[in-house]
Amino acid sequence: PCLGAACIAAAIGARKSLAGRIEAIILIAAPEETAAALALRVAEQSPDLLGLSLYAWNRLFLQETAAELKRRMPGLPVIAGGPEAGGLGEKLLANGSLDVVAGGEGEESVIGLLETFLKDGRIGRRAFIADPVDLAEAPSPWLSGDALPTPGTRVHWEMARGCPFSCEFCVLTGLGTR
Repeated sequence: PCLGAACIAAAIGARKSLAGRIEAIILIAAPEETAAALALRVAEQSPDLLGLSLYAWNRLFLQETAAELKRRMPGLPVIAGGPEAGGLGEKLLANGSLDVVAGGEGEESVIGLLETFLKDGRIGRRAFIADPVDLAEAPSPWLSGDALPTPGTRVHWEMARGCPFSCEFCVLTGLGTR
């Protein structure tokens, strides 16, 4: 799985207030899988809430998947995070298939959204940039097992958060790495 999704899953698993109440399941789209096929696979899991990790290479595909899921499951709240969420929040919301766009580091912000969802049954509709987390305190997705690949899948090897480059066209420009 992608590092961001695994970090979120590890944070969910480590939070006592969510223990036994929230289960994070990471699904990885197969290279040949269509958005409709992935949406069907997600729907078969009967999720109460969906989180998407948006990268430059999957953003349009996952937006199409989210739109298909909204047709199948109109009340399904959809949270999007990942590198593409940071600079495109309001634009991504305008598409209509996403309910919350959480830019920045998501461990604490997603926990807050989940706690709100458990309390109120909804998450609202908004875009925001989360504050950085203290990496010394963040649970390790490697130690929790959330980042371990399953047989037959690829390993996405990510060693840092952010990007060291300053490309003019990129939403990550100027964020640096940690």
